[in-house]
Amino acid sequence: MAQLTELQTSQVIVPVLEEKRPLLQRRIDKAGQGMTEYILILALIALVAFGLITVFGQQIQGMFGTAVNDIEQANNAAVNGQNNSQ
Repeated sequence: MAQLTELQTSQVIVPVLEEKRPLLQRRIDKAGQGMTEYILILALIALVAFGLITVFGQQIQGMFGTAVNDIEQANNAAVNGQNNSQ
């Protein structure tokens, strides 16, 4: 078997790579397009979440406040019931 010199090897490989360049470039472009789409979707979700919090923020805060109070009352009742049984 004949050994290829470095020049002969590059003369064989470079044209093959040049032929594949459009395919590789399309893959890179598609990957970039996919990342851009994810960023746009994430930005849209963030804007919708911000808008919902701005519009319904007080109501949400009230609901969480009520839930916290209910949990505290239940906890206090459980602790008081436990202390009374001892």
